[in-house]
Amino acid sequence: MSALKERAKELIDRLPEELVSRLIEDIEDMIELERAIAEEEEKPGVPLEQLLRELEAEGKL
Repeated sequence: MSALKERAKELIDRLPEELVSRLIEDIEDMIELERAIAEEEEKPGVPLEQLLRELEAEGKL
């Protein structure tokens, strides 16, 4: 895993649970928007969903 992802996980671990929940909701909204834009422009999307799923799988979210 990249150093950036690892650092993001470390920072998330330090945040209050309520803030992490809000962050997850915001990221999910961003993923939906990113998908809609990608479909409209027929371009590949940013791998935000992959990062979110990795964090969930590791129990960080």
